[in-house]
Amino acid sequence: MVPVLSWGHTDHWHQWGEVLAVVAGDVVARLEDGSERHVTEDSALWLPAHCVHAVRMSEDAVLLPVISGDDGFDGTMPPHPIGIAMTGMLRRAVTRQLRAQALRLP
Repeated sequence: MVPVLSWGHTDHWHQWGEVLAVVAGDVVARLEDGSERHVTEDSALWLPAHCVHAVRMSEDAVLLPVISGDDGFDGTMPPHPIGIAMTGMLRRAVTRQLRAQALRLP
């Protein structure tokens, strides 16, 4: 069955790189060149700084978008979007970073 992707974000970009990880549901990222990347619970997507993208999600989607905020980290990643296997170690790192970002919110 094809998921209904019902909500998301229009074209935008970030000053630093972003790792998109999914806890549940279906997520599709559309890149500036028109290509689409499906992000699942088993994968993540690296988006370098200034990479224009839009995201569509199913109603039950839980997305963990982590903005690196670190030029040093971004410099170790490819300068183009790339899929990443979601290992237990990466999921823990993404969760820790997301928690830290949430604690900094006003």
